[in-house]
Amino acid sequence: CRNTVGSYVCSCRLGFVLNDDGKLCKKDCGGVLTAPTGVIQSPNYPDDYPMNKRCEWRLTFPPTYFITLTFESFDLETSRTCDYDKLIVTGARTNLLVFCEKSRIKSPLTFR
Repeated sequence: CRNTVGSYVCSCRLGFVLNDDGKLCKKDCGGVLTAPTGVIQSPNYPDDYPMNKRCEWRLTFPPTYFITLTFESFDLETSRTCDYDKLIVTGARTNLLVFCEKSRIKSPLTFR
């Protein structure tokens, strides 16, 4: 937490959210993956995930590597305008893919 005039402001690193007390951080969905392989799941998987949940996963790897995403199960609330659920795959500077409907992703997806 940082002190401000007459108050304080708290924030948490990626993969954590503020506890109900507004001061301490607790584990949330999301995080940073640096290992050669890993599994990403939404909260409560295989059951429905909570409403208004934002999960951000950062996959970090050397620029000469390729990354392959393989989806065993993928289901989103339908929204043609991407107002609700979505999966965004971003590269260093731009969105590579955006999924916001119940789509059948042709898996695996490979990026560099």
